Amino acid sequence: MRRRSNLGRPGMAEYITTDRDPGSHVGYITLDRGACGNAFDSNMVRQFCEALTAHEEDDAIKAIVLRANGPHFSTGVHIAEIAEIFRPAPAERNEKRKLLNQRIRLTHGRDLWWGPEGLCQRLLHCPKITVVAAHGDCFETGLYFALYADLTIADPSARFGNPKWAQIGVDGDISMLIAAVGLRRAKELIYCNRIWSAEQALAYGLIDAVVPGDRLNAEALQLARDCATIMRDAIAAEKAIVVASLARMQIAMGMAAGAVLSGWATNVHFREGEFNMLKAVRDFGQDEAIDRARAYFDF
Repeated sequence: MRRRSNLGRPGMAEYITTDRDPGSHVGYITLDRGACGNAFDSNMVRQFCEALTAHEEDDAIKAIVLRANGPHFSTGVHIAEIAEIFRPAPAERNEKRKLLNQRIRLTHGRDLWWGPEGLCQRLLHCPKITVVAAHGDCFETGLYFALYADLTIADPSARFGNPKWAQIGVDGDISMLIAAVGLRRAKELIYCNRIWSAEQALAYGLIDAVVPGDRLNAEALQLARDCATIMRDAIAAEKAIVVASLARMQIAMGMAAGAVLSGWATNVHFREGEFNMLKAVRDFGQDEAIDRARAYFDF
């Protein structure tokens, strides 16, 4: 039975659906905000985490397929969300307007993304096996899904990267990226503003397989079904040892640093000739600003 998440604030739109495969122990979580590229805002993050909790608490579910409606898996964080974090705070009388304080920014990065209850740690520590079915743009949040889920398959349209890094620098954890593809490949993605094709992502170790577009959902389901043949206690033991191994690799330290970086990275000053996305949104509107960013950074 298909259900919509209802965690978000009252009156907020619902962007996440959940479902179960009737023939197996597999659940679905579907990103359902295709009209804007499945870009995440705070409400969508909360809805996703609620959907994850629902499947985690269902003993009949052993594996979860993470998929998306629309042409892209996820284009990243919604521009309106970024604008909210950067916006000037209301000024007191006789004071100049100022940027939101560091407390708000650090709390945002910790609670939504990098802290123990943030999306990335929730996905990484999910007790069920998670399988991503990636297609189209997998930028920023889409890239993190590929990194923090257990398995990722993609169709040939999938592209992986984080164009936002070219504008404000790394603003979160990169330890899992380094663990997945190695330091040199990670630096290529970070320093050179690269976008990797599905075949490149496969060759570099970011994803597990590339399948035809018309087979993506079926192949993701079959992979999850294969995982779901394992005994529940065996899955629990395997997940626990993976998490323990990641802890030994200091991944938790990377997450903690990511929460801090997400606050620091908002204190960016743009020089003449550098592209300022938020200024472009203010001057030209969101759609044209995105088009200008794509032209400027060639992605």
